Order: sequence, then C-alpha cells, then structure tokens
Amino acid sequence: MDPLELVLRWAHILPAATLSGGLIYQWIQVTSWDDDEERQESSRKRWSKIVMICALLLLVSGLANTARISIGFVLPMYYHILLLVKILLAFGVFYLSSLLAGRSETAKKFQADRGKWLKVTALMVIAIVLLGSVMKVSVRQPKSENDEATSQADDATSSQTMIGRNG
Repeated sequence: MDPLELVLRWAHILPAATLSGGLIYQWIQVTSWDDDEERQESSRKRWSKIVMICALLLLVSGLANTARISIGFVLPMYYHILLLVKILLAFGVFYLSSLLAGRSETAKKFQADRGKWLKVTALMVIAIVLLGSVMKVSVRQPKSENDEATSQADDATSSQTMIGRNG
C-alpha cells in the first residue's frame, strides 16, 4: 500500500462526501426554511467556509490523483472523456455552491430561486459520483519502462520517417 495514494484518496473522498451530502441535505431540508431569514443567513455563513475548504482540497487532490494515474497507467480513451466531463461538472458545482453560500448582490439574486439551483447542483454532484465510479473501475494497464522506451523509439522512427519523406 502506498501511503501517498491513501492520503490523496482521503483528501478527495472526504471533501467530496461533505460537499455532496451538504448540498443534498440543503436541497431536501433547507428549502423549507424560506421564511426564516436569520436561520438561512446562519446556515449560509457556516456553509460558505466548508465550500471553500472542500473546493480547495478537491482541486489539489484531484490534480495530484490525475497526474499520478496518468503517469502510471495506460488508460482507455473514454477515461479521459469522463475525466473532462467530471472536471467541468466539478467547476460548475464549485461555482453554484459559492453562489448559493455567497453574500454578494449577484449571489442574493441567485438565491431567490435557491430550491431550483440546489436541485441542479445536487444532480450535478450525483453525476460526478457516478462518473467517478466508472473511472475507478475502468481498465488500467500499468505502464512499464519497456512501454515508454518502445513508445519513444516509435516516436523517433515516426519523426525520421516524416523527415525522410519531406527531405
């Protein structure tokens, strides 16, 4: 077991679970607080700090995990497509979460339709979890040094062939 891999996994899963659970809870429960402005403000203040911390941890651990996996494994093409979709959805979740927890005038206008945006954000989070699950069980072939040497030799041969044809 690689301790770094374990720490990176925890640093990704725990904030993802916190952010996901918080958004789904708000979607189900907090929208019933529409008439209690003081309660909403108190909840928003606490939640905004959690959103910032979770977003930071998810970005750092996600980038580190992506680099580690991309360097160490040959991945199928669909993995990269799913990764791109997951990243785009994650940025959307970070943005919507920050607006839902924010205090700016733009955020307040956005929060006027909070129930709809909580639902959209919660559904995006569910999609991210499902995509991550597919990515986790995808076929990964470890890269070996021979594969890299062969790949570099193939690249060199291709370059020489192209130069030979053009020259």
